[in-house]
Amino acid sequence: MRWLIAITLILSIFLMAGCGSMNNSRDTRVIDFRTGSRALDMQIVHGASQKIYEDEELSVLLELHNRGTGDITNGLLFVKGYDPRYLPNLHIEPSPVLNLEGKDDFDPTGELSFTYEIVDRSVKAPRHKEILPQTLQVVACYPYSSHGSYPVCIDPDPHNRRIDNKICYGTEVSPGAQGHPVAVTAIEEKVNRNDIRFNLRISNVGDGIVYNRRVSPEACAFDLQRTDLDMVHIRKVEFSGKTLRCEPSNPVRLINGGALVSCVCENCLNLDQGAYRTVLNVEMEYGYRNDIQTQVEILKE
Repeated sequence: MRWLIAITLILSIFLMAGCGSMNNSRDTRVIDFRTGSRALDMQIVHGASQKIYEDEELSVLLELHNRGTGDITNGLLFVKGYDPRYLPNLHIEPSPVLNLEGKDDFDPTGELSFTYEIVDRSVKAPRHKEILPQTLQVVACYPYSSHGSYPVCIDPDPHNRRIDNKICYGTEVSPGAQGHPVAVTAIEEKVNRNDIRFNLRISNVGDGIVYNRRVSPEACAFDLQRTDLDMVHIRKVEFSGKTLRCEPSNPVRLINGGALVSCVCENCLNLDQGAYRTVLNVEMEYGYRNDIQTQVEILKE
């Protein structure tokens, strides 16, 4: 009996020690929020594919997340695709205005949610039809921005004319997703004497539509022209405090989802400095549009 008590005490000591170490340990993992390729994420969480009778209330609940690193300010939600004769008072509550903060260290995955309700409390049914299907197309239009920092090697002597133990070499870089739908997907570095040039491949890697940021959200939803599609403004490209001059001039058009932008910094290199690592910072602005839709059936009593 004594040996059983002794074993029990020993096990208790080990368990207490283990719990103490678990309590004292701290989770030091850091989640990098600069990942992913989406901006606004819209989901229908209630009311999809519903059947309603005349004078009943139509209610569709939307849940929105900003999955990107940029803030959404003064964007707008719209509902279209339906006949206003039978849904005469369809509107969005509490407001169709979108102001959603982007991902950061406090919300690294964009889990912060915002809810909007599409409501009509005076549904009308057709007089000579038993079932009337209607499509509710929800359109979100908003300004967005991309701020990417890409590791590069500044090598003033790429042809190795001097004998040196370089810490890095200038090569082509293929950055991963940086947390925004328009991203730099490839960087090619070229050096000519004291000038350095970066050829940037800009791509729409998200699931929405890029449009000229000068277009209003209303025009984006109801009157978007082909000439305003796929237009991106390159706001700034710089490294080590040096601003680069880029071509073509703004706005840059994405063709088949991508464009090549060439940015040069003249007389920026010092051969005596040697090769060094730094980051190439790229800032872009554009409008972005996301769509989602659901079906409803209006039934005659």
